[in-house]
Amino acid sequence: QREAAADLRRSLAVLEQEGALEGLVLDVRGNAGGLLEEAIAMVDLFVEEGPIVRIEGRDDAEREAFSATAGGTRAGLKLVVLIDGGSASASEILAGALQARGRATLVGSPSYGKGSVQRVYEFEDGAALKLTVARYVLPSDTQIEDGEGLQPDVMVRRAPAADSPLGRLNAEVDHLPPEDRARITPLLADLDTNEDERAAVTWMGPLATREAVDPQLRQAMAEANP
Repeated sequence: QREAAADLRRSLAVLEQEGALEGLVLDVRGNAGGLLEEAIAMVDLFVEEGPIVRIEGRDDAEREAFSATAGGTRAGLKLVVLIDGGSASASEILAGALQARGRATLVGSPSYGKGSVQRVYEFEDGAALKLTVARYVLPSDTQIEDGEGLQPDVMVRRAPAADSPLGRLNAEVDHLPPEDRARITPLLADLDTNEDERAAVTWMGPLATREAVDPQLRQAMAEANP
C-alpha cells in the first residue's frame, strides 16, 4: 500500500533505537501485492546499488528499469523474507529482487506467480478487456512465471490446521514416547497437505506463542539470527 516503504523506514528506526539490529524478517505471506513503487522503495532500503526490477513489453512506452540508490541503505543487516502461495505481484518483486541480488534468504513455500503487467480497457457498453502489456524481469534476468512463482531457499510448509487429518495425526504423535515421536515427526513433515487444510498465519501476539504454531516463522527467525 501507499506509504509502506515509509512505514518500514520508521519501524527500522524504532528497532535501531532499542539496540543493535542484526537480523530482520519481512513477512509477505498472504500479500497479494499492490504498488510497484512501494516494493521498489522497500528493496532500495537494503541494496546500495544496481538493478531492482525492469519492465519489458513490446511497446517502448511499456519498458522501464529501476535501480537502487545508496542513501539510507542498511547493507549489513541480515535479511529473511517469508513467502507463501498468497504472495503475489509487488510482494514477489520485493522478495525476488532481494533473492536475486543475494541480499535475502527466502523461507516458506512457493509464491503465487504473478509477473505480468496488465491494463484494463473499458468500453461504452460496460464491458472491459484486461490485456497483458509487459512482464517484470528480476535482476537475475529471470521472469516471475505466471502460476509458478518464486522458489524459497528454505522450503517450510505451514502447519496443518488442528482439525485437518494431518493435524489430528500430529496431535496423536504428541502423546507417543519421546523416542517414537522423534522417529515419526520428520516423516510427518514430508506429507503434503491441501492449502485449505493449513493453519492460518497469525501476525499478532507474543513471538514465542506464534513461533510455537508457525514452523515457517520459526525457521525464518533461526535464519535471521547471525
